Amino acid sequence: MTSAGTDLIGLGMAHRFVKSWLIGNLGGAVAYGITITLAWNCLILLGRSTQNISSCMRSIMRILIIFMCLIETASFILATGGVINWSKTSADPMDLVNSFNLGTTFLSIRIESGCSGDLVLRWIYGTFMHSLSFGWIWRCIMPYEEIARPGRIVVIVFVTLLTLTSLGVGLCALVTRPPVVQWSRYRILTLFEIIALVVNGSISTLIIARILYHQRYLRKIFGADHGPAYTRVLSILIESASLTLFLSLTHVILAASYGPADAASSPENMVFVKLIPQTNTIAPILIIFRVAQGRTWQNDPTKSIAANEDFDARHMQSLKFAMNDSVSVFEAV
Repeated sequence: MTSAGTDLIGLGMAHRFVKSWLIGNLGGAVAYGITITLAWNCLILLGRSTQNISSCMRSIMRILIIFMCLIETASFILATGGVINWSKTSADPMDLVNSFNLGTTFLSIRIESGCSGDLVLRWIYGTFMHSLSFGWIWRCIMPYEEIARPGRIVVIVFVTLLTLTSLGVGLCALVTRPPVVQWSRYRILTLFEIIALVVNGSISTLIIARILYHQRYLRKIFGADHGPAYTRVLSILIESASLTLFLSLTHVILAASYGPADAASSPENMVFVKLIPQTNTIAPILIIFRVAQGRTWQNDPTKSIAANEDFDARHMQSLKFAMNDSVSVFEAV
């Protein structure tokens, strides 16, 4: 009897699919180790008393780190369980393709060897980080507090619609129960990554554009040497956003190139599919790590003032104050 996987792809493509799937799981395991190491260092840095981070904020960051590590651990367990389950059964490439099509049972949970598991975990992360709107809307609106009211309303409505769309797509994925149309989970994952790409890209662009505006404005008033703190914040945001944007964009491009119907036609895309939960956990933890390191502020404010070649101590002698004259005026009165 011809299987669904045999109808979709040949044996050679199935072997490529297995290799990509295993490489993706291996890369996910490495990313998991990076996440745990990064999270541990964050907790150590947050445990140190510092005047730049309040106790309440440190507690919130600890809770966020622990929550994301739990998501990361769940993703790692599902991925490892899928490999163990496949290797113990037959280790046949076609069986792996069939398990993606028809679903497989592991730990009493019906999953599709990673697609649905990664999708659910990706959606949980997105829901916690931005799909519920509050965090992402707040951090995007705050830089636009001083703009005109109509423009601020436009920003609020735009960001709210984006995040609610992301939430709605995730809900559609969760209510989709197996048995379903072949590769429907993969199609939903691709759609969700498109939405996530638009949301992350739009909000990151709005925040970075506003920070650049403030930096340019302050440098125009106080001089070109002012504003290194803004540069540090921009580098942190770009560093974190580039991870998720690159992964989502690559996944969407490969899915569009080979067709969104199935991942078996694009085996290399499975490498990026398996890295989605890990990368989306590393990105926010990396921001917290940079903040805990003190990269967003200057411990010694005088270091941010560059030495001017036209200014030296001799100019201090030319500074005169009108204190005596003022006193004499009042005395004369």
